[in-house]
Amino acid sequence: KATVSVLYWLAIFIAAPLQHTLHNMKFTREVDIVSESEGLTSEATSRCTSPGLDATLKMPLKTEVDLVLAAGGSLASVDEDTVNGTYFIERMYEKVGVVKPADEEAGMTRNPNGEEGSVAKNGFNPGTGYLREQLAYQLGKHAGVPETVIQELPARYFSRDSSAPVTCSVQRFVQNDGQSWDCGPALFDTEDTHKIAILDLRILNCDRHGGNILIRKEPSSTRLIPIDHGYTFPMSIEDLDFEWQLWKQVKEPLSEASLEYINSIDIEAEVEMLHEAGIENEAVDLFRAANICLKIAANKGLTLYEIASFYRRERLNEPSGLELLISESRNALDSPSAAEIDFDKLANRVTDILPGNWRDVLH
Repeated sequence: KATVSVLYWLAIFIAAPLQHTLHNMKFTREVDIVSESEGLTSEATSRCTSPGLDATLKMPLKTEVDLVLAAGGSLASVDEDTVNGTYFIERMYEKVGVVKPADEEAGMTRNPNGEEGSVAKNGFNPGTGYLREQLAYQLGKHAGVPETVIQELPARYFSRDSSAPVTCSVQRFVQNDGQSWDCGPALFDTEDTHKIAILDLRILNCDRHGGNILIRKEPSSTRLIPIDHGYTFPMSIEDLDFEWQLWKQVKEPLSEASLEYINSIDIEAEVEMLHEAGIENEAVDLFRAANICLKIAANKGLTLYEIASFYRRERLNEPSGLELLISESRNALDSPSAAEIDFDKLANRVTDILPGNWRDVLH
């Protein structure tokens, strides 16, 4: 029995590297075929065939996903409680991307928790999270949001008997050392924290809890990587969620680089981008209002903590300063919530009341 056991483990020891080598040979061939049609450089294609992905070498994520799946890669359901259907794209034992099908989002019939078991947050239409994920990447490159694309994947990868492709958001998987709520924030990089806070204030994030910020430990600090942006660009803002509001870093003044970035934001160009992507008019108006207020407040010297305190409700049933300001700035037609926002009036009003105790002014 001892001899059989030794032979068994010896066979495993020899077979595993051989299987890996044969898999990589097949994968390399697939890369060569697709690369010729895509016109990719040898440096870019080597990124896919090397055992570890090098983030400094850029291959388009869509191309990489196609290559991985064509060469025998698979989708594996994330082994933890998730509100939406979520999968890893894997090549051998290596994660390449995170996939979220539009029809498996909260409130959709294919949601793994059932249509009634997982309800979309207030202020969001079910099945639109994939759009918001990709738009948050477009506006959040400065904050380090991993590359995110909208991609149609064959239904067979989701164990479906259908010829119709599945529309998904796909985000590049990033190596990390855990989530921000796994450790205290004392060593979190201040600039990283500020960049994420600025992004969340801009896109009105309703789901920035500690699990949606990945950490990467370095000798002198802990770097931060923001993920999971399906609950951004809301149509109502009573449920904003900023985990970082509890951290000391956001009470520090903005750096010159952060202020320069805020002043460089082209709000109207971004508004046009959101409209073209199909984001609801109510959500786009709130986005515009939030960015106008951010620019004014930042240039008046407010910290990100102070701005967040103006944006977010302190108590569940009491409107925030931003909500009151928007309500006051609407041109009342029928119901106040449906009236158009007078953005000039909003800008003048926020200029008058900040900094200061807005609670004594807005009602």
